[in-house]
Amino acid sequence: MRPLLEQGLAYDPVADFTPIVLVGDAPNVIVAGTQSRFGSIGDIVAYAKQNPGKLTIGHPGIGTMGHLVALLFCAEAGIAANLIAYQGAPAILTDIAGGHIDIGALAYGVGASAVKTLAVTTKERVDFLPDVPTMGEVNYPNVVATTWSAVYAPAHLPADVVGRLNATINASIRQEDTRKHFATVGYRVLGGPPQRLADQMAEDYAKWSKVIAAAKLSGNR
Repeated sequence: MRPLLEQGLAYDPVADFTPIVLVGDAPNVIVAGTQSRFGSIGDIVAYAKQNPGKLTIGHPGIGTMGHLVALLFCAEAGIAANLIAYQGAPAILTDIAGGHIDIGALAYGVGASAVKTLAVTTKERVDFLPDVPTMGEVNYPNVVATTWSAVYAPAHLPADVVGRLNATINASIRQEDTRKHFATVGYRVLGGPPQRLADQMAEDYAKWSKVIAAAKLSGNR
């Protein structure tokens, strides 16, 4: 999201790189404390509408995917909340577990078992969180986001080299041991052709540029 937040970067994220493969992603989640009043996304929305501006949502920093998810969720649900920026997920989880903030929006990962995961922001349920509903299942189908990782190469890489790299990486990440290892840290294997990565970039730019513009975000805020 950095190119959408900062002007004058020394590189063009599209023109200066060749997509190789979309490796995988960490699903973003909405979490609450295990002893929280919130047992569902519906509970959160109901509370926020009855208490405008009092709901506190922790996120991992301005412009992070967790921050953008929180903004999009509030917009889609028609609620006002107090969004609190942290320097990473561990501090969010600590404050949620301690009852200092209401909920968090962050990428699922190690440590999330200390809190209650209310929903995932993926299009479909996640294999390692089979009992957790998607935001679409709880009436917010537009709240879809993941923190993904990919492999790129310099611009104008020959197509045959791109093909070989893509095939090699796909073969590696699709091994069952790799999938299981990634799942233990809250990461999904994706893979696929280079076009899948190009399409993901285009989709994210179109979607998040609107959220960023509506929130008037910049690299300094």
